Amino acid sequence: MSEKVIGIGEWAISDNPEDKITTYALGSCVALIVYAKKYKIGAMAHIALPSSHIDPARSDNQPAYFADRAVKLILDAFTSRNIPPKELEVKLVGGAQMLDPNGIFDIGRRNVLEIKKLLWQNMLAPRAEDVGGSFSRTVSLFIDDGKTIISSQNKKYEL
Repeated sequence: MSEKVIGIGEWAISDNPEDKITTYALGSCVALIVYAKKYKIGAMAHIALPSSHIDPARSDNQPAYFADRAVKLILDAFTSRNIPPKELEVKLVGGAQMLDPNGIFDIGRRNVLEIKKLLWQNMLAPRAEDVGGSFSRTVSLFIDDGKTIISSQNKKYEL
C-alpha cells in the first residue's frame, strides 16, 4: 500500500487501488473527500479557509488552501476524466472550533458552510460528514474501495 500524504492547502487524486490518501491533524481545516466508486478514483483536499479573495497570491500558488478554489479543482479533475457528478460520493471531515473558544472567527464552521454551498451549486451534497467539535482528526481514503477511516481522540472509525 502506497500512502499519499497531503498537508494544509494540498490535494491529491488517485486511480491506483493500492493508494491511500491521508491528511493529518485537521482542526478548523476541512478534508473534502470525493470518490467515484464505479471508477475507483478518489481525491482529497485539505482546505484551510473559505475564500480565496483574502489572499489572491496564495490562491494562485496553493489553490486547495481555499474552499472556493479546492471544490472547483477537485470537481474539474473528475469532469476531465469524464466522470459525471452523479457518480461522485462526497464526504467532509474536520471543521472543528480550535483555538477560538468564543467562536469569534468560527473558521471551522465557515469552512464547512462554504464547501457545502459550493457543492450544492454543483448539484452535490455530502453523503457523510464528521465535522465540528473541538478536537482534531486524521483521515485516510482508501482508493480500492472508497473506505474512509478517521482517527480522533484515541479512536479509529469508518465514516
